[in-house]
Amino acid sequence: MEHMTITHTEPVRVIADSALQINPDIKRELSFYNVARANVMKAMEICVQAKVPIDRPEDFFAEMIKSDDHMKQVKSRLLKQQQKIQKFEEKKGAMENKKFHKAIKQFTQ
Repeated sequence: MEHMTITHTEPVRVIADSALQINPDIKRELSFYNVARANVMKAMEICVQAKVPIDRPEDFFAEMIKSDDHMKQVKSRLLKQQQKIQKFEEKKGAMENKKFHKAIKQFTQ
């Protein structure tokens, strides 16, 4: 088998829940994802029936686009951002607790 084209039988429809939604980007992307996934599953069934191998061999080696060092840098940046967000949320929670306790103190006096 040299070439296979799988198409979905129905057009992709994205219906917004309310008129207030201007950009239903997530729903549209999810619709495309679901259609693509269904088409891949259909193609895999056809390949299995035609006895076309669809699994990678165990000794398969793929060259990565990014180096391991670059991916470590990306991971460290993401972890730093997560830590910043977590610290900000902790500070925000502490400030809210402080305001709450201050309001309770004023209320009880």
